[in-house]
Amino acid sequence: MRKLTVIISVMMCALLLFGCAGAPEQPSDAASDGQEASRPDASEPAVDGGFTWGEGTAEDMEGHIIYPDIQVNFKEDGRVLEFAGEDLEGNSVDSKDFFARARVTMINVWGTFCSPCIMEMPDLGELSREYADKDFQILGIISDARKADSDEGKAAKDIIEQTKADYTHLLINDSMIDSFVSEIYAIPTTIFVDGAGKVLCSSIVGSNAKESWAGAIDKVLEHVGE
Repeated sequence: MRKLTVIISVMMCALLLFGCAGAPEQPSDAASDGQEASRPDASEPAVDGGFTWGEGTAEDMEGHIIYPDIQVNFKEDGRVLEFAGEDLEGNSVDSKDFFARARVTMINVWGTFCSPCIMEMPDLGELSREYADKDFQILGIISDARKADSDEGKAAKDIIEQTKADYTHLLINDSMIDSFVSEIYAIPTTIFVDGAGKVLCSSIVGSNAKESWAGAIDKVLEHVGE
């Protein structure tokens, strides 16, 4: 069983890496204090995660996809996601308890090696703060970090600090892979669930601009409120 788990994990890492390098098109049937995030200046250390801020815009990045209007395809019989995890500070998180904190949770699966993932994180950080009073929250899943003290875990901490994406982020583990991550073929992938953990709509593959995500969030919140 242990050997099988290791094989699955290796396969998932390979698939996720490939997906980020060439983000596929979005499937037509797929799931605090108001600080402004900014790129670090030259005096700050570079992020150690295969990502370089550079001077270009998000739209200039190879493989970066921005949709002016995200297609939100709602599910009538969405399954319930259940998993347990640990954040970068070593705190245990149970999905059932976490999802119950808000009417809608946006799960964003990302990686420290994935430039498109990181490029949208300042916007996601702003959205998490701006929508906090609307019964909405964001949960990040770090696809390539299993331990906080690993190189990937340390890189994730640096990225989160620099992008001010200060919502909860969990280290990947087998329960997440078994629950839903094994079905993800590229990152970033985003999934919306309700307070019970039920998947509300098809997965959204690719990174997006803040305005696009805001529009999608509004649609989901309106749908849940119906």
